[in-house]
Amino acid sequence: MMQLPEQLVERYAVVLEEHGIPDEERPNFVMWLRYYLDFCDKYAVVGPEPLRLRRFLAKLGEKRQPQKRRD
Repeated sequence: MMQLPEQLVERYAVVLEEHGIPDEERPNFVMWLRYYLDFCDKYAVVGPEPLRLRRFLAKLGEKRQPQKRRD
């Protein structure tokens, strides 16, 4: 899995804080960001963000990830 640049992780932490995400949940958000970026890189997913996100969520469905992880 790709390693995220520290500056990106720091900026993401600020966004998570602004959205009220509790500290203990933030590592999961970073993990899913890494999964998403890996997916886009591995499958060369291009296009607008909503399209890439739909493809990622569809892939999670194919891998039988629970719906609560896809919401």
